[in-house]
Amino acid sequence: FFFISGFILFKKNIIWDFSTCCGFLKKKAKIQLIPTFFFLAIYIFIFDFSIYDSVVDPFKIGYWFTLALFEYFVLYILFRYVCHKLGKEDGSDICLLIYAFLVLGVTPTGLMLIHCYDPLICNVLGVSQMKYFLFFALGTLVRKHFDKVQKMLDNGKVTALFILLFFLIVFVVLHYGYEKKIFFKDLYFIFSGAMGLMLVFAFFRKYQNSFTQNTKLGRILQYIGRRTLDIYLLHYFFLPRNLKSFGQFFAENTNPTLEFVVSMAFAIVVVAICLLMSNIIRISPILGHYLFGVRLEK
Repeated sequence: FFFISGFILFKKNIIWDFSTCCGFLKKKAKIQLIPTFFFLAIYIFIFDFSIYDSVVDPFKIGYWFTLALFEYFVLYILFRYVCHKLGKEDGSDICLLIYAFLVLGVTPTGLMLIHCYDPLICNVLGVSQMKYFLFFALGTLVRKHFDKVQKMLDNGKVTALFILLFFLIVFVVLHYGYEKKIFFKDLYFIFSGAMGLMLVFAFFRKYQNSFTQNTKLGRILQYIGRRTLDIYLLHYFFLPRNLKSFGQFFAENTNPTLEFVVSMAFAIVVVAICLLMSNIIRISPILGHYLFGVRLEK
């Protein structure tokens, strides 16, 4: 999702001057922050969570993604703005990747270009989620160099290499484990994540005709895709409260096929309920606008 967000974000011929940056961040704050804090507050109230514990929780009891994504937007705009002022527009690509690799090994008590010794501050800011910035940066770069990426993916030898390396790394990790080797864990995170993303990207590109508006599957997936923010903000209310018991069951009774079927059943039901609630809320244009970013008709 961070990769997709970066891919959609990048636009050519945008001059990232001060007014453009401020306008962009104002728009994103309205879409990313207001709905998140609104639903987070309701979730805390309904399930009687501690406000303090929820705020200092690096995962914000689940509502961390949109907050982390907004932080990524801020960083992206900062790099673009600085490079624009220096007259080095393409330099922001290098800055994005350097920063992404620097924060890969970050922990709640680690580093984020600056020393962050206070675990409380790190948790509030969600520093541990900065490592996913790598995929956001990759998304922007793939979109910027889309023609070259498409040529690369059209090369059967390259895609074969991606597939073989991806599964080779996964098999090695499954056999030897990586928990105690931080450096190896970061390498696994980088290469398996990047190659996995490219495989998914290549898969949907190769079979794109199956996901157009002309197919039933395509219409369903595109409809769900347009409501991903709604689903994300609502789904925590409808997840089964005893999911840990299911997790423990499958941990003790390994059965990947059954686990997949059960997980998909849960997902389909929860997504369906979220879409229903989304449509009910969207009956009000004002609520749809402020909670899900729907444009108000003039």
